[in-house]
Amino acid sequence: MEISTEDRNNVTVVRISGKINVPEAQELMNFIEKLIDDGQHQLVIDFSEIKYIGSLGVGVLATLLRKIIQVGGSMKLVSLNLFVKKIFTVTKLDKIFEIYETLDECMTSYSQ
Repeated sequence: MEISTEDRNNVTVVRISGKINVPEAQELMNFIEKLIDDGQHQLVIDFSEIKYIGSLGVGVLATLLRKIIQVGGSMKLVSLNLFVKKIFTVTKLDKIFEIYETLDECMTSYSQ
């Protein structure tokens, strides 16, 4: 798994590539917790390069969402493939997370 960030109008876009299994889930947790601790409270997680996410990865995202909401921030998801989208639908997490098809659509939601 590789993680990179880009700042777009005070929103941090987190790009992840590869798979999110057990070891990657902890790495993702540490990475995003550091962003939150550093004051980056408006996050977009870009899934366009994610092929697979396991249950631990989904749990980590739910935990991170709770943490960022506690500091008055938000975390939105974008570009989920059909497999990943199905996991969020089956677990009903699509009702908790704001999920967008494209990054542009997601960024527009921050300016409203």
